[in-house]
Amino acid sequence: MASQPERVVLTYQDLLQLLNDRNRYELFEGELQVTAARNIAHQTASINLSSLLHNYVRANRLGRVLTAPCDVHFSETTVVEPDLLFVSAERAAVSRSGDCARRSLGLERAVRDLGQRD
Repeated sequence: MASQPERVVLTYQDLLQLLNDRNRYELFEGELQVTAARNIAHQTASINLSSLLHNYVRANRLGRVLTAPCDVHFSETTVVEPDLLFVSAERAAVSRSGDCARRSLGLERAVRDLGQRD
């Protein structure tokens, strides 16, 4: 009986070593996920949504709206790069320099619930 290959668990430090080749690299519980650069329709929708959200958040002093590329660290082995990220004023105070956000409330559960990204 053939043995299963040992699973390699990658970390954020491993992710930093990858080439900047326009692909999106994310880690889900140590497993590397690679997606190609987004198309023009996706980018157009993303910029339109981020503009609307940014104007609303800024006018109401609710926090910050950030766009990719921006790593969100849930753990050393789960790091995602959302197209758009809202960081409330309360959560912005706990964001680390160099990170967009760390353990945004509810976002970790949402990422788990979504499973594989499109």
